[in-house]
Amino acid sequence: MTYRLLLLLTLVSGLVFALPASAQWSFSDDDEKKPPTTTTPTTTTDDDGGEETGTDDDGTGADDGDTTATAAPAPPPRTIPSKAAIRALIEEEQLMDAEAAYLQWASYWREDDPLLIIQIERGILLRQYRDGNVAALVALVEAGDLEARRLLRAAVLAGGSGLPAAEFVAGIRFLGQIRDTSALNMLRLAIYSEDEAVVIAAIDALGAIGDKRVIPELLGLFDTANDAKSVALARALGKLGAAKQVRARFTPQLSFPLTGAKEKAALVLGVLGDPSGWNILADMASKKTPDYYPLVLTVLAELPAEESTEYLTAALQGTEAEQLTALTCLRALPAGQTNRTLYALAQHEETPLSVRLAAIDLLATRRYGPAQKYLRAVVANLAGEVPAADPGPPPADGDAATPAAPAKPVATIDPAVKAAAIKAMPKYGMLDAQPVREMIRQRFYSPLPDVVFAARVALLRYAMSQVAAK
Repeated sequence: MTYRLLLLLTLVSGLVFALPASAQWSFSDDDEKKPPTTTTPTTTTDDDGGEETGTDDDGTGADDGDTTATAAPAPPPRTIPSKAAIRALIEEEQLMDAEAAYLQWASYWREDDPLLIIQIERGILLRQYRDGNVAALVALVEAGDLEARRLLRAAVLAGGSGLPAAEFVAGIRFLGQIRDTSALNMLRLAIYSEDEAVVIAAIDALGAIGDKRVIPELLGLFDTANDAKSVALARALGKLGAAKQVRARFTPQLSFPLTGAKEKAALVLGVLGDPSGWNILADMASKKTPDYYPLVLTVLAELPAEESTEYLTAALQGTEAEQLTALTCLRALPAGQTNRTLYALAQHEETPLSVRLAAIDLLATRRYGPAQKYLRAVVANLAGEVPAADPGPPPADGDAATPAAPAKPVATIDPAVKAAAIKAMPKYGMLDAQPVREMIRQRFYSPLPDVVFAARVALLRYAMSQVAAK
């Protein structure tokens, strides 16, 4: 009995040690898991279909007999980079190689390391900014990167030196959002810019910062300001606590006979929530008076009424300018109607591109269920990213060409729309799901630069939110 037991144990231990290396797992000194390496067995057959007994040395295609067959070399085992190797690439500032290695590691293990993502993608975006891509800096600021905020603030305080106009305006608004009092002098210069967008952004920022010392200067700007600037001034002065002074100046003007005086007064009072000029505003909106429309829509949003809702709803179906203006006034619409409207604008290809992008960005803040499915469908659509299949050589002379089966049409998604959808996903919290993150990682291989950039930004936002939550 003892002899049989010993024999059984011997056989079992022999089987265990005979297991191939592909079935074993090993761990590095820092307990980092490593993937198994695999080899593929090669099977050869005889020319007559039987088992191979030799090799064809004479090139006839026949089995030469007793010569021992040499099996084809097995492909090298697939190697997956370790996190230690990825960190080494980061330390050597080989960030693109580190990114490629990380994508391979994350896809294999189906998990993500937020700290590695931040080190890699933050470094790549900062490098892109230093190479002249200001959008990379803005993306880092939106993700909450402190160094990027410092760099943007410095660029804006320097008067926008090196910043394109759009990024300069975004930077000015950013200073207002963080209530940067050190920006007051720069903003007081910016309100005299020849660029109206810069002027309005600076006025809004001064109102957001809340320093009342600028009230006299802003009141003085009404003398030369057009209607759009006047609305911005009234909004800012209202935040600064000077609404009473604005009303005292403009209420009498509602009855002025001068052309444009009463219209301007109605707009200024309306943005302060004063309905005194309602009839004038309603007339502008119904007639779509060119000089005041669609500006009047921003004022109607401050006067909640059934009529205001009707005008805004109609504008969302109007021209591109009307739609973009109405999208800034959504707070005046019922929540359910807003969600459905944004969803319709985002997914319809007939919608102007700028409106679609704005709608997607707004949808990301509203957590509307159907929109999440739409975003996933947009990102998963590979039309325009994967090259078409090779149809093969043409038929030989005399051969009848076989008609190809009609391909199922696949709608090509505009790269800007796909990029906007990718950037919106972290705001929804959609990247908390591993399959969605894998979908985003696959977009790193897209031939579309906008899509790759958006994927980097989305993964970085996810990683920074994970770190901030701990």
